[in-house]
Amino acid sequence: MVICIRSNVKILSRANKREHWSERHRRSKAQRGEGRSLLMESSFWKSDLAAKELVVTFTRIAPRALDDDNLAFAFKSWRDGVADGLNINDRDPRVTWRYAQERGRPHEYAMTITITPRTEPEA
Repeated sequence: MVICIRSNVKILSRANKREHWSERHRRSKAQRGEGRSLLMESSFWKSDLAAKELVVTFTRIAPRALDDDNLAFAFKSWRDGVADGLNINDRDPRVTWRYAQERGRPHEYAMTITITPRTEPEA
């Protein structure tokens, strides 16, 4: 079984953003809460995935790509929120976190969170 959650949000790189710490904290807290809510509102807990080792893939959809380190950093708060929804720490070895990008149309911004069972053992 595969769970795919889509949200029309703009995922921006936070690494080079110059802003006050309180603004960054406010945005991170909101994204973490939204990540948890997206998981809780999905059909994940009704599926048979809840007791399995998982692969969670965040996909950014935007007209332009980010480099790989900025991509992972842009999803940090979302990852924390999904981990909260799974009732685990985001460094739990039962979950593998992956990041991807897709090119969107001009002015199209979204993200998907795909949750699948892990089929191969981690190295």
